[in-house]
Amino acid sequence: MKKILALTFALASSHSFSECMGRGYFVGQEDPRYSLKHCIAARDYFSTIDTDGNDLREILRETDESDMAVLVTPLNEAAKSMLRGEDQEYWHYSGECSDLISGAPIEITESEAHCSDVGPTKYMLLGDFTIKEVKVVTD
Repeated sequence: MKKILALTFALASSHSFSECMGRGYFVGQEDPRYSLKHCIAARDYFSTIDTDGNDLREILRETDESDMAVLVTPLNEAAKSMLRGEDQEYWHYSGECSDLISGAPIEITESEAHCSDVGPTKYMLLGDFTIKEVKVVTD
């Protein structure tokens, strides 16, 4: 029987996080691998999204200049299972864009999960994960 990697989230009793609770990949099958295609300031990314002006103002208030948005493209089924159902999506990145090798296959070695239906929040528009550290995969 396959073991499913459980994503652990701190849940507040009054909030529902069911949309992303079931996401994950099968342990032992394969490690999720991605290609990071594009990295821009999160504020620049948010300005391209069609959202309510009040929501955008709230999101921009909590977005720091150091917040980045990186376009994540899955390279295998394990990586696809971590996305919200799109072929690719922008995720929050806490590092510098210059630290990334665009297009190289990577594994995310450190991340933080965000799972919230309470908004508006910058994470609502930047996937369910903050990428903190990656490593380039050569095999």
